[in-house]
Amino acid sequence: MSATQNNSHPEPKFGQDLLVCRHWRNGARTTPTLWGYIYISDPPLIPKCIYTSPDLGVAHCNWTFKWKWERRTLSPKTNSYLDSSKQAERALQALRLIIEYGGTVSRWTSLIIRSKAARPLYDVIGLINLTPTPALRFLSFTWGDDAGCGGEDREIAVGVHVLPFLAYQSSLTRFKLASPFPSLASVSNILSKNSRLETLDMDIETVDLENPRERLDPTALDSLCVSLPQIRELSFKIGHHQICGLQLLKIIDAPNVEDSELQYTIGKGDAMYLRDDSDQTWEIPNYLAKGRVHGYLQSLALPAEGLGCGPIFPWVRKLNVGGTSSYDVLSQPETFAELLSTFIDITHLVAVGQCIDTMSEDLNTHIDLRHITFRTHTERL
Repeated sequence: MSATQNNSHPEPKFGQDLLVCRHWRNGARTTPTLWGYIYISDPPLIPKCIYTSPDLGVAHCNWTFKWKWERRTLSPKTNSYLDSSKQAERALQALRLIIEYGGTVSRWTSLIIRSKAARPLYDVIGLINLTPTPALRFLSFTWGDDAGCGGEDREIAVGVHVLPFLAYQSSLTRFKLASPFPSLASVSNILSKNSRLETLDMDIETVDLENPRERLDPTALDSLCVSLPQIRELSFKIGHHQICGLQLLKIIDAPNVEDSELQYTIGKGDAMYLRDDSDQTWEIPNYLAKGRVHGYLQSLALPAEGLGCGPIFPWVRKLNVGGTSSYDVLSQPETFAELLSTFIDITHLVAVGQCIDTMSEDLNTHIDLRHITFRTHTERL
C-alpha cells in the first residue's frame, strides 16, 4: 500500500488516498484470517494516511514498513526532503500511533529495528518493553553509525530515559542486540524477562558505547547475572570492547550453548588497559576456560585450576572463531592454544590460519573434530 504526494501541487488533496486506506483498513479488520503478509511502501508524511492504515491486530500477519533512503523533493516552495537519519523516528511514531489508535501488537511474532541514531533505539526498546507481546519470537535492535549523528544525540538519549524493563514474561526465543545500550543493567533487565531464549546475538563490535571501560564490582555483576538455560546458539562479537564484553560474559549464564561464535582481537583494544592488572579474570581466553567453578558462573577472581574450574560453555560442539585474531606474532601459538584447549569436544571449527596452524601441532587434542572451515582475512565476515 502506498500513498504519495504530487510534487506539482504544493497542497494536494488526499481525499481519494484516505478513502483507499480506509477501505483496506475496514477490509482487514473484517477478514483477519485472510491476511498473512501486508506491505506498506513509502508511507506519506501526512499523518492521516498513517492513522488510517489497517489495524495490526490481524492474526499471524507480517508487516513491512519501507522508507526509501534517497532524498526526494516534496514541495518546490519548502524544498523539504526525506532525511535518512530521521526514518527511525518516523517508524517509532508509526508504532506509537498504531497502539494509540487501537492497534495491537499482541500477535507480532518478530520485530526488527535498525537506526542510525541511538535515541530512537532507546525509545522503541522502552515502548516494546512496556507493551505486552506474548507471541514475539524474534527481536532485533541494530545500530548503524552515521556521520550526521553526533554524540549529543546519544548523550540526550541516556540522560532522559529510564532503564528499560519488561512488564511481562515473554516467549521470545531469538534476540539480537547490535546497538548502544544505557548500561549493563539495561541488558540484564531485558534478558531476565526472556528466559526462553534459544538464540542470542550480541554484537557490540562497531557500537559506540557510552562508558566502554567501566568496571562493575563482583557484587554488582552477581546481581545482574541472568540464567538462560535454553540458549543453544550464541554469537558474541565484541571487537575492541573487551572490558564490556567480558562483563557481559559474566552476567549471561548460558551453560547449554552448543553453537558459539566468538569474535574479538586478542591483545588489542581495551586489552591494553588490562596488561598491568593482576586480576586474571579480565583475560577473555582465561575466563572462557575457567569461568565456572563446580558448575557455577563466577565473577570473582578465579581460584586455582585444580579447584573445580571449568569452561563457561562446556557443551560447545560448533565453534566459530573466524573473526578472532592476534596481531602479536610471538604470542599467537600460546594464545590460540589456550583458546582451543577450552573447547576440546568440538566437531566443527571455523578459524583463521593462525588458529588452525596452532591446532595442527597437536591434532589428538580434538579427536571429535571432523569439519574445519578456513577463514581468510580477505573474506567478509
